[in-house]
Amino acid sequence: MLFTFHNQRLFSDHYLNERVPASAEFATDPTLPFAEAQELWAAYSATRKTGEKEGETEANWIRPILTLLGHHAKPVPSLQTPQGVKEPDYILFPDEAAIGRLPDGTLHERDLGEALAICEAKRWNRPLDQTKGKKNGLSDNPTLQTDFYMRHSGATWGILTNGRKWRLYHADSSKYLDRYYEVDLQLLLEEGNAQQFGYFYHFFHRSAFTNGFLARVLTKSREYERGVGAQPQRAGVRRAARTRTRLSRLSRQPL
Repeated sequence: MLFTFHNQRLFSDHYLNERVPASAEFATDPTLPFAEAQELWAAYSATRKTGEKEGETEANWIRPILTLLGHHAKPVPSLQTPQGVKEPDYILFPDEAAIGRLPDGTLHERDLGEALAICEAKRWNRPLDQTKGKKNGLSDNPTLQTDFYMRHSGATWGILTNGRKWRLYHADSSKYLDRYYEVDLQLLLEEGNAQQFGYFYHFFHRSAFTNGFLARVLTKSREYERGVGAQPQRAGVRRAARTRTRLSRLSRQPL
């Protein structure tokens, strides 16, 4: 069985499996972008070199996929942070006009009100949860780095990818580092179908950020989880009420 996504406590699995397929977004047929992504994958996988560097993965695979997903990216912007000026790989915007409105020079959080997401790109298949080396610096841990850039850019969403795996993080939970939605894009393109590809395309496409799809999935997931969590409590209240009723009846019976 092909698992189309790995949801690490960001959304509700029930909502993803049962409700999302009936959404308006999933009514859009992803057959054409699926075929285009497969063509991109065939070309990239045929030429990918062993030991490929991060910049090569970005240029040859990640940027074409971001373009397929409709994103408008500001590459390697200078971002002011408490640790000095840093350079996230990309900040994603709704259109080129929004990028054109950015001030020249170093950007601050106050400048990024139109930003849709931070996007961090790593070399092909680099582990995303492991610290590289012994320094334990910001750039050594991709997940920590993504959270850092999200917090100091004010971005609501973050994308982290090593080309193969693509993750979504949300600002409310990115600090925990282990709450995300992940898709294995290579697996989907080699073994999946267009419908399964929708769990990548509809979640990472620019429109998912601009039309509120991701926000709705997150809100509905939280509502569902709260409802499920409240069920045992409500059941306990009903049991207690029935017990009180029985005791009341017994107390009225003559000895």
